[in-house]
Amino acid sequence: MSNSPASSQQTTPVKPAVERSYRIALLVTLVITTIYLNTMGNQGWIAHDEGLLAHSAERILDGETPHIDFQDPYTGGLSYWHAQVFNVLGTSLTSLRTILVAVAGLAVIAWFLIAARFLPPVSASVVTLVCLVWSFPNYFAALPSWYNLMFASWTMWAILKYSDQLKPRFLVAAAFTIGLSILCKITGIYALAATFFAVLFIHLNQDPGVRHPESDTIPNHRQGSSRQLMIGAALLAVAYCTLLFLLVGGRGSISNVVLFCIPGTILMVVVFQQSQIAKTHSTSVSQLLLHTLLIITVVQVVLFIFCYGYFNREALTELLHGVIMLPMVRLEEAIFSPPSPNWLLLTIPLGLLIYYDRQILKAAKMPVVITVIVTGTIFIALGGIPLVYLIAFRSGHLLLPVIVTVGSTMLIQSRTDFISKAIRNRLFVLLMFAAAVSLMQYPYSSGIYFCYTNPFLILAVSAIVTRTKKYDRQLWGSVAAIAGIFSVVWINFSNPRTVGVFYQPAGEMVTLDLPRGRIKIPAVGYDEIKPTIDYLQQHSQPDEYILAGPDCPQFYFLANRKNPTPQFYDLFQASVIRGWERERDYTTTVEQELKIAIHNHNIKLVVIHTTPEFSQPYSSEFIDWLKQWGQRITLAGSRRYIIYKRN
Repeated sequence: MSNSPASSQQTTPVKPAVERSYRIALLVTLVITTIYLNTMGNQGWIAHDEGLLAHSAERILDGETPHIDFQDPYTGGLSYWHAQVFNVLGTSLTSLRTILVAVAGLAVIAWFLIAARFLPPVSASVVTLVCLVWSFPNYFAALPSWYNLMFASWTMWAILKYSDQLKPRFLVAAAFTIGLSILCKITGIYALAATFFAVLFIHLNQDPGVRHPESDTIPNHRQGSSRQLMIGAALLAVAYCTLLFLLVGGRGSISNVVLFCIPGTILMVVVFQQSQIAKTHSTSVSQLLLHTLLIITVVQVVLFIFCYGYFNREALTELLHGVIMLPMVRLEEAIFSPPSPNWLLLTIPLGLLIYYDRQILKAAKMPVVITVIVTGTIFIALGGIPLVYLIAFRSGHLLLPVIVTVGSTMLIQSRTDFISKAIRNRLFVLLMFAAAVSLMQYPYSSGIYFCYTNPFLILAVSAIVTRTKKYDRQLWGSVAAIAGIFSVVWINFSNPRTVGVFYQPAGEMVTLDLPRGRIKIPAVGYDEIKPTIDYLQQHSQPDEYILAGPDCPQFYFLANRKNPTPQFYDLFQASVIRGWERERDYTTTVEQELKIAIHNHNIKLVVIHTTPEFSQPYSSEFIDWLKQWGQRITLAGSRRYIIYKRN
């Protein structure tokens, strides 16, 4: 296997027996992954997320276009993908879960290939499985963030491969996955930022012993190139830090700044420091510029192919509004701040252990291992206690600033335990991706959003720990086992809404026995959803329109009824209207538009969600209007959803 330690650090060929052991380990890891995800993959849901994913794909199958005919909250590529999934596997929620197993499998392969660069086969499998149990199983819905995670993982693998011999084909692969990731969700652009700085560092970290004819004949030119590269690196670093603080710092939250701005800023210091000591020349600078241009070109080609249809329809304005402006509404309205910086104190012991692990005396190693095992056992045994759960979870949730600080300190100090520049490249790449991709958590930094990015943190920690072969396998094997077991016991089968806050069992699961359902959902939710959908299907036809809101697109999909509005979440349409009022002197409200839609589409049934998660509930005036328009239907078991039937 070309990603084994022997092949990544040296040019020595891999022995067939070693190659075989890596292949077997990867196969075993994939089998475990497939069995585990298929066992629990069809359980649980957040209704509006499933409705959004499925109904947007359904509208594409009906001939509609994202951002023109309806408001896709994401870029739109994922909706087209899910539409094809429906064509092949059938129009149901289980189809989206089935394809997500394959997506998770692809991510697992990437994680294993990355871990195999610095770990033996069994250890690489363990780290990969820890990445798995801290990610997909915690909320197994086909959301674009999981696709961002998978594509970013392959991007990072490609950049690591590029660092070996600077072969452009790996940049093409990295750029291609970045483009696909952006088509799923605009946050895929964070992997692009990580890629740019990773490539820059790799070129700055080239072996100064490699000489080029041009640099021998023109030494002054060489010094000028080094100076230009240093200035360029400084400007790029300042620009990146400025963008970070503009994006995150505007919230005025210390937690956001510490978790999202500080790691990136520290890594920019590493880049600038490396540019000062780099032994560069005109040829390497030209190569860096060409390779950077190659990345940009490939990403642009992928995006252009997607945008071509909008260009033909003269709808680029609508596309840009949907991809750029609507996400800004999420930044303003959908907010979940990360834990207080005081919780950072929990991460210091692990940071110190990573930094000083080589300096632990032999006599103290076993007591340290025993202490770690006892502490981990307590966390696993008592994880159901809210305080214990918080301590365990937030020790990982806020670990990134400490890990980046530890790793960056090692890079800046050029410690002697780095045996090759390949290790320096690897460490910076993993830290850069961990820091940049962590921005996917912003501004909704809940426990689940941490799970979207946590594998990068786990791989970065593993890379620091295994920077040489002289690491304590008992100690760090215990840490990995504790982290994995805790997630399986207290997170994988819990309520995704409470992940990172406290443990709440998923509860009794009931199969949503609808042709488009067939996944298992909580019994409480079933008692609300199923009677409502049964009533909608009994009193309307598949080609008829109904109205359901705010924020409950699941009824359109599960009942197989049409949506008379362009929105899935009313807060997005409210934002559009506010824009019209300012720019077009167009005055209306969401509720006025709903009244018009009810009249124009001859709607007979309206479902009101009384406790929407994001949008504002409908006003009392609108509810009074509905009471005059129709009669309220009382269904057994339905508490959050109210049906009005036209008189």
